[in-house]
Amino acid sequence: PTQRVIANLGPRSELEIENLKAALQASRSGRAVVVETQESAAPSCEVLDNFAYLDVAVVLALLQRLGVADLLTELLPRPEAEVPDADVVLALVAQRCVAPDSKLAATEWFPRTALPELLGLSPDRFNNTRVHRVLAGLETCEEALQARLASALVAQKGPLATLFLDLTDTWFVGRGPSLATEGKTKEGLYRHKVGIALLCDQDGYPLRWSVVEGRRHDSGPMTEMAVALQSVEWAQGVPLVLDRAMGATAQIEELLATGRPFLTALTRNEFDAYTDRVPWRGLVELPWSTPDAAKGAGEAVVGAGMRSVREDLYVLDLGVVIRKEPDAEARPAPVVGTDKCKDRMAAAISMNAALKAGEANNLAEAGRPFGLAVTLACQTLRLLRLAPDLQESVLRGEAIALSVQDLLRLAKDEDFEVQRRGYAAVLSAAVLKPDGRRGHKAGRLSAAPPSPVVAPPQPAVRAVLAFNPEQWVNQKETSDRHLAEIRDWTRRTNQRLLDPRYTPSEAALVESGLQRLRRDNLVGCFTVSVSSTSHAGRTCHQIAVEPEPTEWALRQRFHGFQVLIARPEDTRPPEELVRLFRSKDAVEKDFQTIKSALRLRPVRHRTDAKVRAHVTLCMLALLVERVMEQALNGKATAPAALEILAEIHLNRLKTHSSALPVYALTRPKPPQLDLLDALKLKNLAQDTEVTAALHPR
Repeated sequence: PTQRVIANLGPRSELEIENLKAALQASRSGRAVVVETQESAAPSCEVLDNFAYLDVAVVLALLQRLGVADLLTELLPRPEAEVPDADVVLALVAQRCVAPDSKLAATEWFPRTALPELLGLSPDRFNNTRVHRVLAGLETCEEALQARLASALVAQKGPLATLFLDLTDTWFVGRGPSLATEGKTKEGLYRHKVGIALLCDQDGYPLRWSVVEGRRHDSGPMTEMAVALQSVEWAQGVPLVLDRAMGATAQIEELLATGRPFLTALTRNEFDAYTDRVPWRGLVELPWSTPDAAKGAGEAVVGAGMRSVREDLYVLDLGVVIRKEPDAEARPAPVVGTDKCKDRMAAAISMNAALKAGEANNLAEAGRPFGLAVTLACQTLRLLRLAPDLQESVLRGEAIALSVQDLLRLAKDEDFEVQRRGYAAVLSAAVLKPDGRRGHKAGRLSAAPPSPVVAPPQPAVRAVLAFNPEQWVNQKETSDRHLAEIRDWTRRTNQRLLDPRYTPSEAALVESGLQRLRRDNLVGCFTVSVSSTSHAGRTCHQIAVEPEPTEWALRQRFHGFQVLIARPEDTRPPEELVRLFRSKDAVEKDFQTIKSALRLRPVRHRTDAKVRAHVTLCMLALLVERVMEQALNGKATAPAALEILAEIHLNRLKTHSSALPVYALTRPKPPQLDLLDALKLKNLAQDTEVTAALHPR
């Protein structure tokens, strides 16, 4: 046989030789060594869309469980509407829970969720026009919704243990609606704002709420809501815990008249009228900045007769006390006559003297002898901004033809010369009537003193004194910080006054000092004065803002103390009353939630109706979160739980075997299943059951 070399493999390792042998052997026996190349098959389905599902589905399910969905369907107007108004409201509440934003943003968010499939609402029907029309309708049924919803919640939960009532505020982008007024918010910002009163139970469930004018004092809306509860069946006999804003005598008397059990804390200017047993004198000389300051304060009040309950609570049961009316002879009697300008100027001088001498702790006390409420007392003190010679002219009776408003308009101008010219002009233009008043003014025609008013009996209440040494330390620190900040502001202002380009008037400087004091509510505790000095060959102003010793000491003496007030027949132990009052953080947590997680503010609406509807949406969202947190029982907060649930999406698929799209859920993991189990909503993760009930878009 003939042999011919076809190819030379060259030198090979033993491993390569063994591989070649194995390949040849496999070829002889017909076995495959190389994997045959196959064409890849086309996918069986195509993902068309991916929608946020489980978080919004949980919110809808809870709203239906609470009966909110049925109530909205029944109460909202336009039952013949092509798109049910109730579905739009449910979608807006879901947005407030999971993605709080503006109503315009809601129309962009809605199509990216599974809400169209869950509600059977076409995405293009959820538009800005429809949203705002529904908001107007929601406002019209708000009162009925609150009444029905609260009754339903009480029926589900059983009798209530405690009710909490408080007031907060929200501010606007722009000027806001007619209810909005400019003022300082709870956080110290100057904004156009409205007030929001909220009544909740011990679990933080919102039961009643209202939007009130921004300039109203907290006590007004809270009193109205407390009185309105007299006719509500589920609120009968339930203790009502209220903020310190209801701790003035007038509000306490109204609470006593309702006949319901209540608990509030006295305002500090009322302490002396109800008790002289507050042991503040033993704390005056104690240092607050040492490490054991709180312990020393606790020992001091124990030595004065208080009882230690725990490190942050010392109590003294004051029993049933009756308010002591301040000595009327110690204050000047009000002047009654036809010359209102003279009367008010005299009152302004007397009030200012009482405040400076420490005879009055605040404007309310200073204005009481003259029958002036706080607002009128503050207005009256502005008359002292008039030039001194004009004040003397008013006291001589030369302004009898003028009104108090005329003088207040003159006092707005900082230049005394401008005031004098305006005073002369308005005097010459005034037309004096026979009764000593200008023709367009109305009032009591007789100059005779009014009939004496018989003072009503002073209220008897149960009082408990509480002291928190840690709070004493914090409040002492805050007072010292405020004093240091005001002195620093004075130093910087005086340094600026040395600049020849900065030449404000004396009145403008005084007003700037008062404005700085208003930031910390310290107007009555400091005196503002302006002097002249020589610097670099010219005369310039220097401002002094100094604490008034008596008033400053009065402001600090009750640091750390609270006087709790209840009905005289309340016999609960003092420590239980303190615990109940401190548990009012339920409503404070509600306010914190709607301000932060639910983004109550800033509000972008321009009408009162839509502002009320916006607040209602926030309250319904708050209810959902409180129900979630109670069911989760500490496993997670509501925002954290919704964030975990948001990982489960609704997927819209296109298969080759079907001409129509089909739906499938993302497979839930243990974290989502645990939360659903706690909420008793595991059916929301069952793919077959969920997809069968959907309304394809």
